[in-house]
Amino acid sequence: EALKESEDRIKSIVSTSQEWIWAIDAKGNHTFSNPAIEDILGYSPEELIGRKALDLLYEDDISLVNQIMAKCVSLKTGWSDLVLRWRHKDGSYRYLESNAVPILDSAGVISGFQGSDRDITVRKQAEENLRETRDYMENLIEHANVPMVVWNPGFRITRFNRAFERLTGMKAKSVIGKDLEILFPKNTRDRSMSFIRTAMKGARWEVVEIPIANAEGDVRTVLWNISPIYAEDGKTPIAIIAQGQDITERKKAEEALKESEEMARGMLDNAAMGIYLLQNKKFLYVNPTFEKIMGYTSEELVGKEALSYVHPNDRSIVRIRAVENLKGVSALPYEFRALKKDGQQIWVMERVTSIKYKGKRAVIASFMETTEHRKAEENLERAYEELKTAHDRMVQSEKLR
Repeated sequence: EALKESEDRIKSIVSTSQEWIWAIDAKGNHTFSNPAIEDILGYSPEELIGRKALDLLYEDDISLVNQIMAKCVSLKTGWSDLVLRWRHKDGSYRYLESNAVPILDSAGVISGFQGSDRDITVRKQAEENLRETRDYMENLIEHANVPMVVWNPGFRITRFNRAFERLTGMKAKSVIGKDLEILFPKNTRDRSMSFIRTAMKGARWEVVEIPIANAEGDVRTVLWNISPIYAEDGKTPIAIIAQGQDITERKKAEEALKESEEMARGMLDNAAMGIYLLQNKKFLYVNPTFEKIMGYTSEELVGKEALSYVHPNDRSIVRIRAVENLKGVSALPYEFRALKKDGQQIWVMERVTSIKYKGKRAVIASFMETTEHRKAEENLERAYEELKTAHDRMVQSEKLR
């Protein structure tokens, strides 16, 4: 009675198990299968009994199974955690993880094997997806056009892509496993590592400028974007990934531009002629000579419309002459009356040219006061008229004699 109860319990467990419980004979033919096979491979137990197990295996797995079976028969042992691909009734394949023990007859000869397989298809697909994602990310990092480096919490370099090799002149194999500080110039190393340590505490950098040492002794200026990679808890940083943009040439160009602008500013500030810059008809810059001529400070003029400092009666002709200069119709300077801060009217002469300033159209003008010159011309004309009048009177007097 106890034996029958035990057998019934075992049968119940086997029949309700979600794992495929099976048995094959020495020729590899199925001699037993529980109902779980229908959920796993779509076959009923009756469809499998008497059928060779190899018939349902993936072709590339058959040679492996033959090798393992031969070894197990020789050693009178089974196998464990053997992953094989089995063909489902619908033609697709399932990954099954198999464990088995040998069946020995009374003489100790193997008469077959019995075991259980569980469906791990979902796990294998997840692993495959993870592998594909990992391979994709590996290729993305390795072949990215931007320098990328990854380091662990101990500040040891774990990834170093080709773009970073080009940037530093160092090979990945020579830096993997080395301390991150080898990438930084000695004179800025402490400061750079201080920044790095804040990232390990969870800080995210959108844009940080950090100099990088080059194998040839040069220093490259790199704009970095740095982000922690977290463990499954979403809180513990397990690595840091950084990608950079080499802005060395841009920085040099900016420095050169700055020096050029400073030089130009120095020349303008010390010019003996008044010079001003307009954009949208308003002053952007006036040099000290212009300030001196007009009596205004730069702060009082910048942002104001230039024509408001021209005598009302001369504004129309100034517009016309300025347009002629700007269009290249005339290169000659033109003269007009300007209004000083104290209300005094002065004569000035200017010439304007169109330029690009910070990507926008602008006008630069050279400007000089001609009041004294005008007065000298007027005095000369007056003297000439007086001399001519005196000469005419003298000639008339001679005729009357």
